[in-house]
Amino acid sequence: MDLRQFERGWIRAISTLSSLSLGLFACSGQAERGPELTLSAASSLSFAFDELAPVFEAETGVRLLLNFGSSGRLAQQIERGAPVDLFASADPAFLDELSADGLITAATRTVFARDRLAIWTRQDGPSDLQSLADLSARGIERIAIANPLHAPFGIAARSALRRASLWDPLQSRLITAETVRQALYYAETGNVDVALVSAGLASHTDGRWQLVPDDLCEPVVQTIAVLEATRFPAEARRFVTFLKSSKAQTLLGDHGLETD
Repeated sequence: MDLRQFERGWIRAISTLSSLSLGLFACSGQAERGPELTLSAASSLSFAFDELAPVFEAETGVRLLLNFGSSGRLAQQIERGAPVDLFASADPAFLDELSADGLITAATRTVFARDRLAIWTRQDGPSDLQSLADLSARGIERIAIANPLHAPFGIAARSALRRASLWDPLQSRLITAETVRQALYYAETGNVDVALVSAGLASHTDGRWQLVPDDLCEPVVQTIAVLEATRFPAEARRFVTFLKSSKAQTLLGDHGLETD
């Protein structure tokens, strides 16, 4: 073997050992961190759960991997076998469907907060927007709502507009977003004039917003449950318990959600 072949072999050996060491280190690091839970949650909870996750990890050593989307789409992912440990839905109907299929642990199902539908506009948007009836004003050309086929706040927006006898008259002005957070983004960036969104999300913005009265739209109920397929049932149940703790309830309240 010449010197050049020897050097190449030595470099390969060092590279292999380095890879093995990194792999062992990563496995060791994961073991030290403890188990990881995948939490699929309604997009209206994104700000709140982004703050709650590190608090829970600091207390328990259990890491949360957050996956946000519309509750209906997340439920479909779970039905198709997505590896999820916890599901927080903004509409209990999607949990009903999963429960009927035996995919959630019924005893863990817990209501942990409520949210409200809000009319949101930028500071430089329509200044006289006080109620749903004002959405029919001439200056309002585009109104964003989440998709009512699978997003709870889209379902809530459609219900409120129907009760106000505005659903049909406003059809040409409605812009459908995939999620309620995307509807808010459309309004924040000026792509629409107004958005019907979650009060919890609206509270994080510098825009102007008004709550839709309860007679037009009941509060949106935020509910969580542990999935039957979870590899870490004890840790997943611990997060459900954590959500009802005074610390978590206070944080949820700080994010514009109504708690017990």
